[in-house]
Amino acid sequence: MAIRINCEDLNSKKKVDLAEARRTAMAVLKASGVRSGELNIRFVDDPAIRTLNRRYLGRGYATDVIAFEGGKGHLGDVAISSDTAARNAVRYGVPVESEIRLLVIHGTLHVLGYDDVTARGRKIMRKKENEFIQSTTRPKGR
Repeated sequence: MAIRINCEDLNSKKKVDLAEARRTAMAVLKASGVRSGELNIRFVDDPAIRTLNRRYLGRGYATDVIAFEGGKGHLGDVAISSDTAARNAVRYGVPVESEIRLLVIHGTLHVLGYDDVTARGRKIMRKKENEFIQSTTRPKGR
């Protein structure tokens, strides 16, 4: 079995480049030594991610990304709020595509078992994110 990444855009207000999201997640998985499995990435709106956050984490607010580890050939599921990503892009002064890339990397790392609950975990995760941001950023016009 090869790596299979299913991407779906369920937010009709904000369009996402699904091919780019797929490429980014694939780069993270391959560089992390993953040889096979299935990963689902869904781009949703704030109400949908708020519902997931409340249901699974007990938090009643919208967040940028939620990831669930899988098992037995299913690597996991990642939900990304493209609404929150757009707001974060403005807040941090970056293109929305860059913010989406970061969230795909972040969610994929969570699926791989990385955690950012502790200060040490956050430091490790940020280092990995930065490495993958550098390696997955494509030069303009290519």
